[in-house]
Amino acid sequence: MKNEVSLDRESHASKIFFNSLKKGKSYDILNKNEMEELFKMNEEIRDVDAIAKKILEDEELMNAIDRMEMAIVDEKLKLEFAYENGEKSGIEKGQKENSKEIAKNLLNKGIDINTIIEVTKLSKEEIENL
Repeated sequence: MKNEVSLDRESHASKIFFNSLKKGKSYDILNKNEMEELFKMNEEIRDVDAIAKKILEDEELMNAIDRMEMAIVDEKLKLEFAYENGEKSGIEKGQKENSKEIAKNLLNKGIDINTIIEVTKLSKEEIENL
């Protein structure tokens, strides 16, 4: 909010300054180098504005930009989906490895295989292969 106010003030001051120049009034606010810099910036802004207008008027270019933006969004969605699935897959793999480690420890303690199956949710074959 504070920045908006200062920008409005700067914009207003610039309008007053340039309007006074148009009316032929002279202020000793800026030196010659500063004036040249302001006029150069104004010319650059006009150049950028002209380029922007040409781009906006070029339907083929605008369509290409739209397609590129859609491709970027699509790629981001694919990456998010892959990340979420990869994360889920990694968690499941970690849980499975943890269950196998627990099953090994229970087997070493002499716990019967049916209890281990019930506790770890591993299959009999998975436990026998440990």
